[in-house]
Amino acid sequence: MLGQSARPCITGRFILPEDYSAKDAKTDFQHALSLNEADSTWKKADLLYYVALFDSTSHMGRVAKAEWLRLRETYLSKISEAILGEWHWVWSGSIGYGPGKTPKSCECTQKMVISKDSIVIYSNGMPEKAIAYQFAVPDYSLGNHTFRIQAGDQCWGLSIDPKSFNTFAPDPSPGATFLNINLFSGCVCGCPHESYERRP
Repeated sequence: MLGQSARPCITGRFILPEDYSAKDAKTDFQHALSLNEADSTWKKADLLYYVALFDSTSHMGRVAKAEWLRLRETYLSKISEAILGEWHWVWSGSIGYGPGKTPKSCECTQKMVISKDSIVIYSNGMPEKAIAYQFAVPDYSLGNHTFRIQAGDQCWGLSIDPKSFNTFAPDPSPGATFLNINLFSGCVCGCPHESYERRP
């Protein structure tokens, strides 16, 4: 568990299509301003990013950039608060590749205590290691349900769910929240995953 090889997060660089025009920027800007629902944050941030990237010196571009920066700050604050606390390990393995491991199958326990800048891993009640982390969210990917952190020399893909996306915990606590981790962010098949439960 949590013992993968070095894998830094790579944010990449977004390039607008060559045929993106001032007309496209105006359309995207107007569309972005009309998106106010919580579940449209990702789309709104994308559109504003396109507009600011096209021309950050125009009035429209400056407004788009300012609004995008506000959304970025709000999003990072939201996910940084959401992962704080104590998380109890309930499953690890590769989704679709066998049953994996659980506390019952290995007769062991593990938990993570996440603070603002570090993750402390406990095994069978004893502190095992501390990992410094920072968010690695690309500028062109705000509001996404999943996000990445650079945890030491590893890149993790995380999602926080009101219930696990697979039946990892046979008896989840009522109202529990799950932290699901793809230990190789970007991996899509046979990837090492872990799932943790935060009890209410």
